[in-house]
Amino acid sequence: MKKNSVVLLLCLLLICFLRLDAGALSPEELASDCAVLMDAATGQILFEKSGGERVYPASITKIMTALLAVENTRPYEVITASKQAVAISEPASANIGLQAGEELTVESGLYALMLKSANDVANVLAEHVAGSQQAFADMMNEKARQIGATDTHFANAHGLHEEDHYTTARDMAIITRYALRNGDFAHYFGAESYTMPATNLHAGEREFSNQQYMLVSSNDLYNSLVVGGKVGLTTLAGHTMSSVAVKDKRTLVCVVMHSSSRLDKFEDTEKLIDYGIYGFYPYTISGDRFDEVNVPIGAGDHRLGNAAFRYDKDLTILLPNAASPSDLQISYEHPDRFAGEADAFCSISLQIATPLDGLQPLGVSVPMQPTIYMDAVAVSASGLAQEAGESVFFSGLFSNVFTWIALLLFCLSGLLLMALIARRREIERKRRSREARLVNRNRTYANERAASHRGNVYQATQR
Repeated sequence: MKKNSVVLLLCLLLICFLRLDAGALSPEELASDCAVLMDAATGQILFEKSGGERVYPASITKIMTALLAVENTRPYEVITASKQAVAISEPASANIGLQAGEELTVESGLYALMLKSANDVANVLAEHVAGSQQAFADMMNEKARQIGATDTHFANAHGLHEEDHYTTARDMAIITRYALRNGDFAHYFGAESYTMPATNLHAGEREFSNQQYMLVSSNDLYNSLVVGGKVGLTTLAGHTMSSVAVKDKRTLVCVVMHSSSRLDKFEDTEKLIDYGIYGFYPYTISGDRFDEVNVPIGAGDHRLGNAAFRYDKDLTILLPNAASPSDLQISYEHPDRFAGEADAFCSISLQIATPLDGLQPLGVSVPMQPTIYMDAVAVSASGLAQEAGESVFFSGLFSNVFTWIALLLFCLSGLLLMALIARRREIERKRRSREARLVNRNRTYANERAASHRGNVYQATQR
């Protein structure tokens, strides 16, 4: 019995050792040239290999295409293929053989886009949403900018090669993480298969199966933790893939790019998923550990006040197994002063102190919300700012300006309404005056006619 206990203890120690060893993933272990592993809950980057390097995305471009389509359409809408849409630049690339004038629903189009990676369907959806393929590319770039994918530029909706069509593994993780918030997108992103019904120009059904084989239960590469994915391939982009895995309420975004073979990207994604699950443990930082950061607004004699940045909520992050909470260090990124609205930011950055490498960033950047205190100031003719009253509290930068603008617009609207009412009353008064003059004129004319008639009658009786 004692011997069995020793064996059991050794097994437990071995399991713990393997679990700790899972955190030791190095970039050299991945065959893909670029890779990023991100915690979807916080945006924390858990692993990165050349994550900021610009590369061609190939068909994982369609993640953004699908996102814009679900945001701007309804599944039952009918889309029609144009001649321009079906004339894809590489006819041998992935498509479902749409003909000009062929009609299908947005729902069928999205399944074809995400499972079959149909380039012709990507063009059809782009034209339906934005009116033209170029206008849709502009929408893609604007969306990327809004969500923080600032090193990305899209030239088309499908991902076929163009020189100015590029992104980074980090940006694709940001885009995928954002898209996951949309339930409709997540549905298509995680579909295993779909049967597309016949259309007006195609009599038979079309069968689609997801090419992210980790989602396909009948495939040898199937992984039950993977809940979504999109693959891509062009000659210059190599193999690309963005995937999402979930275990124990932990959602991971895995992006691999510029892989030399199809198997490499699946193996690399498997390693990233294992690392994200077994290489980290959750740790909650109490909100009272975060400092208040004060940044002056303006400078010198023209100082208008200060911005007080706070983050008073608890923050749960993922720490590497080899790190202790005592190794955690907190720093803050902020401008020296506010010179304009673009400077209204401050964020928390987290690092861990390691014996050999010093401070290592955890890939966590949490925005802090500002409370703005601005002084009431008056500017004299000489341009010198002088204090003209007590400090006034404003919530949000430049909110006083917006308030005055709104008040001015409200006053202008009121004046315009009053002017319109006065004008209407003046028109009504003139109309009534004209009607009164007309009535008087008719009455006078009638009286004259009656008097003339009585005179004629009188004369006739005198004869």
